[in-house]
Amino acid sequence: FGPAGAGPVAGAGPAAAAAKAETEAGQTSGAQVVGREVSTGPRSGSGAAGGDQASCSGPACMFSHLVLDCDGVLVDTERASCESLRRAILAATGFDIPHDFPRDYYPVFGMDVRSCVEYYKMRFQKEEWGDVEEVAVRVLAAKEHLYKELTAEGISAFPGARDLVEGARALGCGIAVASSGAPEKIAHNLGSSGLLGLFEEQLLVSASHVARGKPAPDVYIEAMRRLGCGASSRVLVVEDAVNGLKAARGAGAHTVAVTTSLPREALEPHADVVVDRLEQVLELMRGGEDAWAKAPGA
Repeated sequence: FGPAGAGPVAGAGPAAAAAKAETEAGQTSGAQVVGREVSTGPRSGSGAAGGDQASCSGPACMFSHLVLDCDGVLVDTERASCESLRRAILAATGFDIPHDFPRDYYPVFGMDVRSCVEYYKMRFQKEEWGDVEEVAVRVLAAKEHLYKELTAEGISAFPGARDLVEGARALGCGIAVASSGAPEKIAHNLGSSGLLGLFEEQLLVSASHVARGKPAPDVYIEAMRRLGCGASSRVLVVEDAVNGLKAARGAGAHTVAVTTSLPREALEPHADVVVDRLEQVLELMRGGEDAWAKAPGA
């Protein structure tokens, strides 16, 4: 879970849709997607904000870029994120959200804080909360402090996380992180887990950098822009949440879901491939089109 995002766009927000239909939350992209080709907007200079513009050129590689979610994909932090969200909403509003982990959090996995507040306000008809933006600011301030307390003893990277990043880079892939978390949280997670040095700072993309959080595709479109990638058919996204998978698909990317947070049956309708371990993602990338075609759900 990440920061309170920018102001609401016209029409119902992503959390409003989620509150209406639980795990079927979604909001279509404002960008035009044709097949898996997506316009990522104007670029300055060479087209990327950073230098990780590698192109996967090996004979077996079907992807030029890899974009990774952070919480629940690279680092084992979803429980702490959920508990800090629960305590922060309680502190800000006096309401204790349902908190049986992980099931009660399925509808909001992958959302930023603003979208979470909007979801809970609508689901439980908390009109007395007033303006979502104001509540989200209070929740975010409390949550960041609580999250650091809950993770003070350190954060663990998932097995295979380092090997996946290093292996993808060895294949020639450009790599970015696209997270609902605030920039400070992304840096904290990756720093505490020992992964921060694997990424360029400008390729750590937060929902606070874009207008709308997941399940809108904005954060993934921005990651592609910074990578200098205009062909989303060459992008592989790894996610652990339905809202994140919807965002990635909305951006036109191929998707792999990892079962670190949600059961396989919840992820399968929204992902091209579902795996249980990050090592399997690297195997798919190394195996090229043949491995992808044989993967479950591909």
